[in-house]
Amino acid sequence: MKSDYGDEIIQVYFEVLPKPVLAIDVESIDFGDCYRGEVLKTKIHVYNKVKGPMRVNIKKDGEWFRLSETEFDENGKYIDVYLTTKNADFGSLKGEIRIDSDGGYERIPVEANLLSSFVLNPTSIEYGEVDFDHFKNEAIHYTLENNTDHTLKVQITNTESWIQCANTTITLREGDTKELKMLLNVSEMNEMNKKYQGSIVFESEYDLIELPVSIHLMQTPPMLKWLESEDKKPSYKASIYQGQSFEHSFKISNCGSGELDVDFSIDKSEANFRLFTRPCKLKAGECEDILVKLDSRSLEIGTYKTTLCITSNGGNLKVPIEVEILEIPVVIITLTIGSAIATINDEVIMLDEAPYIQKGTTMVPLRFVGEAFSAEIEWKNIGKGRIIMKAGENTIQLDIGKTVALINEEPKLLPVAPEIKSGRTFVPLRFIGESFGATIDWDGKVQMITITYTMPIPKSRGVLILKSGHLFL
Repeated sequence: MKSDYGDEIIQVYFEVLPKPVLAIDVESIDFGDCYRGEVLKTKIHVYNKVKGPMRVNIKKDGEWFRLSETEFDENGKYIDVYLTTKNADFGSLKGEIRIDSDGGYERIPVEANLLSSFVLNPTSIEYGEVDFDHFKNEAIHYTLENNTDHTLKVQITNTESWIQCANTTITLREGDTKELKMLLNVSEMNEMNKKYQGSIVFESEYDLIELPVSIHLMQTPPMLKWLESEDKKPSYKASIYQGQSFEHSFKISNCGSGELDVDFSIDKSEANFRLFTRPCKLKAGECEDILVKLDSRSLEIGTYKTTLCITSNGGNLKVPIEVEILEIPVVIITLTIGSAIATINDEVIMLDEAPYIQKGTTMVPLRFVGEAFSAEIEWKNIGKGRIIMKAGENTIQLDIGKTVALINEEPKLLPVAPEIKSGRTFVPLRFIGESFGATIDWDGKVQMITITYTMPIPKSRGVLILKSGHLFL
């Protein structure tokens, strides 16, 4: 440099550097086994293998680790690699660090094996579809295992009020496995036909793991069912005798679920049918009797009808009821001495043995008397034989060979003792007939006996039919 005032010389020096060469001090990074939330760190040295600075850009492939630097323009730098597994899935983790520079590029594989600090078995609790009315709410058991090499403290909470846990905090030593249990609080599950989903939450110093719990709570609607018969259209018919009371209990049930609200009514317009059942509520499977009565003492002979109406939130029923009031039957029996032919209401009956007269008393076969009066006959091996006959409210006791009988346990004297002849038991006809309330007429010219007998009103309910002079219940 020259000037009017003097000259100066400035020396200029520079160095021509070789092209940068990228170098790193590791080929791969393996964090090994680790736990979620655990803090782990390692370093890599990225530098220019020759003299001079180097422009470097660093990227990563993986959300479970991070880098302290992503770019620099220097000869070299140490980069921190941090393990960040908070949101990573358990199991083998694989990623990559990509280093690009004006001196070349490199790829560093990064690996880790993320372990849970504790292991749940099972990993979810699923009840599936459950019928509320038939649900057996039993405790569900599950296990919690310490997966670390030191003591672990685990907090247990639940996300929903309908999940009940038996424990809130447990301590697991190294290698420990504990069995725990949970139960559903069904009182907190107010909606039917709904899928409930919640979780039991387990939190250690490393992990926060949820155990999903789900149940689809089902409830079929209440359903009214008629239990009297399988008919699609229920109805009822009965016959009673004049003066007898009709009484019948019809049965219904709730064959669905929930609660069946039932009310009853009956049509009284034709006869004074009476209903002896109040409104009720039936749970699933429960039954109710509906009592209907009719007093026929003030009613004429004929057929009377009514309708039983059943209303509910599970369906309605109308049940026609028909009660026929019959005239009390009168049986007329004829017998002829020495003849095996008899009649009952003009129907000819053949006797085992013909009637005969013993000391002025007509003796007839016991079997025929029982059939004619629709009597129950019981034979007892007492003495020569004891006969007990029941018809209506009257009971007669006779002993073979004895002239003392019992009528409703009161002793009475027989004109002739019952006897066995030709293998058949014969009894005095008039005594038997009059004891049962029958009228006995004798026609001496033809030696014919006519018995007029009004059947007693039975106590049993149901259909009563008179066939050929015999009463069938």
